[in-house]
Amino acid sequence: MWSLLNQMDSHLTSIYTPYTCNITDESQRKAAFNERKKDLIKEVSELSPLCGVEAYAIIHDANEPEPEVWPSHVTAHTVLERFHMSKEGGRQRKLYIKREEKAGIER
Repeated sequence: MWSLLNQMDSHLTSIYTPYTCNITDESQRKAAFNERKKDLIKEVSELSPLCGVEAYAIIHDANEPEPEVWPSHVTAHTVLERFHMSKEGGRQRKLYIKREEKAGIER
């Protein structure tokens, strides 16, 4: 599963690499953000059935108080819960907790 996620990550990274400069014009920045958001949602919606996995995207817009969750909050929550319940998810959770402990972050 992790190799599939790494492939997806490298694919998405290659798509969005050209967007590394800051856009100073506010209207152009919003237009570019909306275009990237649309492209990201399209990629996730295509990769999910193609790879046979459930996927979600959380997109934070600095101009909105709440992040946008695609396809829904319920789907994102169930996928995340299933991941944490899996063996690999448990390992990742332990690594995350260890990093928090090293950084001195309390839960």
